[in-house]
Amino acid sequence: MQMLDNSNTIPAIPRSRNNDNYGISEISDIESIEIQKEAIVVFDWDNTLKVITKERKISSSVKESYLEALVKNLGCRLFILSAIQPSRTNLETLLLEVDRVGLRKYFCPACQKAQAESQLACWECQHRPEIQVGSGSYKYVCWGNIVICGYDKAEVFQLLTKQLKGDNVVFFDDEKVNILNFHQLLEHSLCFLVHKIENVTV
Repeated sequence: MQMLDNSNTIPAIPRSRNNDNYGISEISDIESIEIQKEAIVVFDWDNTLKVITKERKISSSVKESYLEALVKNLGCRLFILSAIQPSRTNLETLLLEVDRVGLRKYFCPACQKAQAESQLACWECQHRPEIQVGSGSYKYVCWGNIVICGYDKAEVFQLLTKQLKGDNVVFFDDEKVNILNFHQLLEHSLCFLVHKIENVTV
């Protein structure tokens, strides 16, 4: 996909199969979706942003240049919301996987802010925000914008961002129950059910 440095959107192709619910679609290519300027873009981890190659290695389903364009060119805020059971140990394991594919800097608020305000090339994240643990009605553990919260994704996202309706929020997940729940709670959000991608070649 071609990136346009000065564009307000990333070019899209027609959605593959539209759901009856407005704002919900099924896709197989995350990078094909139009993203508006200053959107909040939320990715599930397993089988959505993280995929497994034919060599059984962890890889990203999108190019790093795509995430860089979202942050630097469009000023988007990026989140990972994983359905992994919330615990410090599980979050640390997920962070190791994120580091293995070199994506942590795109989900660090300090890095996002620095990249959005300058045209500097991306660097490795040196920030170390504290791990936060939420123990109220909806349990979660997070580092920056990387969050594990079980299946309470919509509720935890609302809690952390104060988003009530989901205006200019885009959500990608490979589980239909997560898509339906997210869109029901944040009714203005655009939600995309991502077909599972297995044994990809990189």
